[in-house]
Amino acid sequence: MLNRFSIFSIVSGLFLGLYMRHKAGDKVFPTVWFGRLPNRFYAWWKRGVSHLKSDWTINDYPVRARKQNLTEYDVGRLENQPGYYAYIVNWSLTGFGTSPSDARAALATKFEEVKRSRLQDGLDLPRPGQQVPIVFASNELMDNYPELADDFISRVLGLDWAFVSDESTLWDFHTEQSNNALFKKIEEIYGVDVSDVESGNISRIIARIATTSDRTQ
Repeated sequence: MLNRFSIFSIVSGLFLGLYMRHKAGDKVFPTVWFGRLPNRFYAWWKRGVSHLKSDWTINDYPVRARKQNLTEYDVGRLENQPGYYAYIVNWSLTGFGTSPSDARAALATKFEEVKRSRLQDGLDLPRPGQQVPIVFASNELMDNYPELADDFISRVLGLDWAFVSDESTLWDFHTEQSNNALFKKIEEIYGVDVSDVESGNISRIIARIATTSDRTQ
């Protein structure tokens, strides 16, 4: 049942929402037009039309793609960086890629994982367009294996340091289309097959390693 707000959202945001829809290829909508107003209209429109269905996909959300402002001083060799990122307006869900379409694909993969995880936990998806507050994830499980966590970050992720919470996944640390390369690396280093952890949840992977590997390799 459409309420007054959703009808207003559809009507007021229809033109701008259609104009801002991402098209095929690698086109990116301009970064700033009249401040944040276009994002707001886009979110209103998506929120309004979301009342027409109950099973939302990534296409029902206001997604934007932008080019990262990278410098060699900040990130090292530019050719090794994703270059683009895609995000859902009003929700801190982001995907990275070497092109806008790759970034959107990475975002779609992450969205499906979040959707699956929330449904398993009995939680509803945020309505498209609504403001989703940032929730800082716990690292209680990661704190159970501090030395292994540091070793994992160094040898598997190839980083000197990284903040890894209980909700962090392998997807957060690469731009590939699957976790297969890291699954293989984990098995080579620790002798443990974690390929069945489809979510790539790092706390689950580390707990698996801690309980099944002698870590003498």
